[in-house]
Amino acid sequence: MNTEIREELQRIQSELKKVFPANQHEIRDLPGNAGRWVYLRWQTIRERLDEVCPDWSNDHTDIQYLGNDAVCRSGITILGVRKEAIASVPISLTSGKGNEMTRGSPADRLAAESLKNAAEAWGVGRYLDSQQFVIQYLADHINDLDDKMQGQVRKLCEQYKIYIGVRQPQKREAQKENGFLHALAGTSPELRISTSQKKRLWAIGKSDLKLTDEQIKTAYRYFGFDHCEDITPEKYDQVIEYMREIAKPSIPSQDLYPAHNNLVKQIRLVTGHTPTWIVSQCKKYGFPRPGEIPPDQISNLLADICSDYAFANGTVESREGGFESFQGAIAFARSSGQPILEAALAWLERHQKLGNEKLIVN
Repeated sequence: MNTEIREELQRIQSELKKVFPANQHEIRDLPGNAGRWVYLRWQTIRERLDEVCPDWSNDHTDIQYLGNDAVCRSGITILGVRKEAIASVPISLTSGKGNEMTRGSPADRLAAESLKNAAEAWGVGRYLDSQQFVIQYLADHINDLDDKMQGQVRKLCEQYKIYIGVRQPQKREAQKENGFLHALAGTSPELRISTSQKKRLWAIGKSDLKLTDEQIKTAYRYFGFDHCEDITPEKYDQVIEYMREIAKPSIPSQDLYPAHNNLVKQIRLVTGHTPTWIVSQCKKYGFPRPGEIPPDQISNLLADICSDYAFANGTVESREGGFESFQGAIAFARSSGQPILEAALAWLERHQKLGNEKLIVN
């Protein structure tokens, strides 16, 4: 691959990864009454691909039917480079009252899901995996949403304990003028902090607050920035304030991964495990709470909870077998771009149905 194509691919991927406007996001219920999830319609994702790289193409393998799942591999090719993902949708999904919950044919739903997953491999909507960031983003732009969506976002903010302060009216004319001047200069209107601000942030974190490098990174990643130099001016003070919260000695229980607490809570609502049981499992891995467990280890805790539930339901022969089955489902979900919570709840729902069927037979 020559340098010109590589640079163009980098530019394209950078554009594809950008956060969508707030009003293009939607919210849906997760299976099993386990909360809600912010997502993007596949048509919205297709529009982004059309805008950034009109010559993109999509392909997929033949559909395979594995039990109640329709599965295929799908790829998106841009400038001769193909990125692939796996997609899976349930053929049939019924509610507790026996009503069919799916819409459209499995093939149509799989086509939409495969496009979303392949696009995620290119970076489109990848930020949706961090629901904490997405909800914070929607809260920051709540004035751009309609009344119904604003109400839904406020409920999510209560669920995730995100504060929505009093928001000042936006200075639209100033924004337009700023965008026009940038257009004339051929630069992007999306500003970043200066080098001196970056140095000041690290000085505050290291010298004043005595934070580790990882804790400082946690602070700006919480707001969706991969690197310190990506921080925008309007978020700069918030990042520093979050660093101060991490450093507070009066809050020794400050979690590095607060979203994991909600992740476990949503699953616990289905399985019925007590907080005491959860904490004892966390200690097995050397951590006091789910919010302290790193992302690469959280699936072990989830597997413990879900396999214990399945074993108690009699749908697996052993907790070890349930553990392996659950980890396999999570590995498949990660490879296909599916959120872990969705995959975990879908796994639980299957074993919940199997348990109910056994009760009926017996």
